[in-house]
Amino acid sequence: EKLEVLQREIAAVTDQNAKLEAMMAQLQIEEERIENKALLQKLKALVQENETLKRQQEAFKRECVAQEQAFVTRLQSLDEIKDDEEERERIAKIESLYAKDLRKYDKIRALLAEKNQEFSRVSRKMQSYPTRSELLQYEKRFVELYNLTNDRLKETKKYYHLYNSLNDGHESLQNEVNLLQKIQTEFPKRCKSEDDRTDFIQSMDKMIESLKVTADAAHKKLVSVKAQKDEQSANYNELLNYQRKYYKYVKEFQNACTINSQLSDRIDNIEAQLNESN
Repeated sequence: EKLEVLQREIAAVTDQNAKLEAMMAQLQIEEERIENKALLQKLKALVQENETLKRQQEAFKRECVAQEQAFVTRLQSLDEIKDDEEERERIAKIESLYAKDLRKYDKIRALLAEKNQEFSRVSRKMQSYPTRSELLQYEKRFVELYNLTNDRLKETKKYYHLYNSLNDGHESLQNEVNLLQKIQTEFPKRCKSEDDRTDFIQSMDKMIESLKVTADAAHKKLVSVKAQKDEQSANYNELLNYQRKYYKYVKEFQNACTINSQLSDRIDNIEAQLNESN
């Protein structure tokens, strides 16, 4: 019976092949009749591409089915593993270790975030401090400001001294003018009698004495100022001598450093030559 079935199937396939050959022969005849062969070739290429895509689709379906069966088999094996008590204990232990490691990881992340915040805070604090170059610039600006302020102070003191000296001269001249005006106005009145003349002369003597006292005070002040000036000049000259000595010693030190460097270079060269010779 099987042989008869196979013979019938072979006969059916043979008939189908004959029909297909007849159809292909008919198509070739029709193809030779068609004038636009380029379009026909394009259609044939599209048909072949469609057949290729169909075959790829069927292969992809078969692959998906095979993967599905593999996944089902793997799930079944996992289910079988779950049924095993020892395997469940091992999985539970692994999950416990994973949970502990996860907690440690979270703690480390929190500690790292805290350290990063502290680092950022320290970085901002360090950036708020001036650098060495900025400090040098600040020092330079402060020195310039100090020199400018010192120059202004000296100029202001000079103006104050000039004003005081002119004011003192003005007061002395004003006193002399007042004295002369008083003599001019009072002398004709006091010349009429002997007593008036005597009183006038005594008052003049008192005024002269007061002027002498004022002159002596001014002279003493002048002497004191000259003494201070001489003392400051002596201090200034002494400081200039110290400055000259300082520059002299610095120059000698620089020369000594240069000589020391040259001698060190010579010693190094000699030691190198001795090492090479040995």
